[in-house]
Amino acid sequence: MTSIWQKKTSRLKCNPGNFNVILGAVHEPGHWILTAMFPKLLKSLVLDSLGHASSKLKTCLESTRAFMRKHGCQVSRWKAETMPHSLQPDGSSCGIFVLKYAEKILAEEPLIFSTTRSAVCKYRKKVAVKLLKQTDDLRELCHYCGEKISKVDSDDPQNEKHTDWYQ
Repeated sequence: MTSIWQKKTSRLKCNPGNFNVILGAVHEPGHWILTAMFPKLLKSLVLDSLGHASSKLKTCLESTRAFMRKHGCQVSRWKAETMPHSLQPDGSSCGIFVLKYAEKILAEEPLIFSTTRSAVCKYRKKVAVKLLKQTDDLRELCHYCGEKISKVDSDDPQNEKHTDWYQ
């Protein structure tokens, strides 16, 4: 989504008009924001956990209209907006807030949620657990080179190729 935001060529190979919502994280130097395009509603949404969303509306409007126009969609009545959303209480939680906003949009729930330190820690843990459960089994991979280790390789003390270099 950062490429779309910067009006660069997008790699999206489908018709965005076929979707109800297209979500994407936009990276600005040192910060993440969430944008959502609603092609069937002819609108975009920008959510900034630092509270600067209104200053990004023009960029959001121009970039999403340009993207949709390139994909053959009508954009003459396209609009960009923001809506009330929770703000991060610190300087390091923008990534988890982007994920939480996306979750809320997809569930069609209000974008207001708890921002206490313990709540943010719970959100982070939930994401970490979900990622770990969805990952491939890495136990048979060499931590150094990433190749699969056969039982013969791992039992051979002469095989330095798969020695744990960090131990």
